[in-house]
Amino acid sequence: GINHVIKTFGQLKKLNNEVLLIVPNSNGRKRVAEIENKIKLAQENGLTEEDIVFTSFHSPETATEVPHKVVIDLMQISNLFIFPTTAEVCSNVLLEASMTKQLLVLNEDFPSLFDFADENAILKWKFGSRISINYADRSDEAYMSLARQIDGQLKANKPDRQFRRVYRMHNADTIYKEMLKPILYE
Repeated sequence: GINHVIKTFGQLKKLNNEVLLIVPNSNGRKRVAEIENKIKLAQENGLTEEDIVFTSFHSPETATEVPHKVVIDLMQISNLFIFPTTAEVCSNVLLEASMTKQLLVLNEDFPSLFDFADENAILKWKFGSRISINYADRSDEAYMSLARQIDGQLKANKPDRQFRRVYRMHNADTIYKEMLKPILYE
């Protein structure tokens, strides 16, 4: 799904946003050609080498993996999380992005993602799925439409609503009262 993210960031840059796309990736040494193709795609979409970073190319320490502490730090400085996954049911990264007040852009064609999201506090986009074929528009105008939505939502500070939902629904007290206590005291 990184192609979707790259194209969206290219359009965000055309809207005069400062962008930095950081891709925490592993096994970079084995995927050099693939990463170089992604960088070329980024350049074709108006991003410069300063606008996109693959962590495996960043330093020897991150060539094979990204330490969790680094991911946490990256989450803290980010404001946008685009998750075009077609396979990952739900990842902790989705909750981490919410808790660090990032605007979530989730794959509308993958309904399980919305178990953890306030549909009024995130953006949905048809990135496609492995179950059904989606012939959604993949033109520059379609990505520009998404970029305009993202730009507006970031300016309106919409990520705060998702943060409050995740904080309210997934804190230790709620998990105990709503999930564990009923099982323990049946």
